[in-house]
Amino acid sequence: MDVTQPPFQVFIDTHREDVYRFLVAAVGPHDADDCFQETFVAAMRAYPRLRGGSNLRAWVLTIANRKAIDLHRARARRPLPVEELPEPAVSFDEPGQSELWSQVRELPPRQRAAVLY
Repeated sequence: MDVTQPPFQVFIDTHREDVYRFLVAAVGPHDADDCFQETFVAAMRAYPRLRGGSNLRAWVLTIANRKAIDLHRARARRPLPVEELPEPAVSFDEPGQSELWSQVRELPPRQRAAVLY
């Protein structure tokens, strides 16, 4: 018995609220629109190859989850502008810290940055 999928527009109408609600929770309202569009573009491309009888809700929410993960990964790869670097958590002027900080100043720049930030 061959089960056919509903037309894609019916599929969108059925699942768009669940997908959007999930994406707002996963990436926030600002980025949910972009992820929503990317989710349904990916779903539209794969929809003709989908086996009949598949759990469409689970399938599209899996795509949405992967798009949310892609967004989080892309954010993590973006460089942080220099003017937005946080201030050092510890002051160099605290009593009893001069010996420690003199040693920290002798570290290579990347190791020193790891200690300071």
